Amino acid sequence: MLIFDSVLFDKKNQTMTILNGTQGAYAYADIVSCKVLNENKRVHGKGEPFSATVPPGPLPSGMIFEKAVYVGVKVTLKDGHVLGIYTSSKPTRINTDVYRVARNEADHIKRIIDRIIEKNRRRDPSSGS
Repeated sequence: MLIFDSVLFDKKNQTMTILNGTQGAYAYADIVSCKVLNENKRVHGKGEPFSATVPPGPLPSGMIFEKAVYVGVKVTLKDGHVLGIYTSSKPTRINTDVYRVARNEADHIKRIIDRIIEKNRRRDPSSGS
């Protein structure tokens, strides 16, 4: 079992259990894509995860303050449902130490999910894109 603060990966039962985000257990076989994103703090918890995102790089000139964000992984299932796995438990600002730790964890989780998706595609080539 792979354990993070935000998600558990159970290789034996082929499920991931989200602890911080769209809580619940989800079958590996249902996952079709994932992406690391920053969610705008103002919409966090108000609808579909990652419906309003903030780019990870510098903001355009003229913007005085960087937006506070939640860092995480957006996961899409076969049926179109979108799940959120949040690696930051509190809002943070881009390029802070807290942001970098949360982003690194999200990147690690994404790599694991990408491997799961690839294994699913090898097992059932008709389900891949």
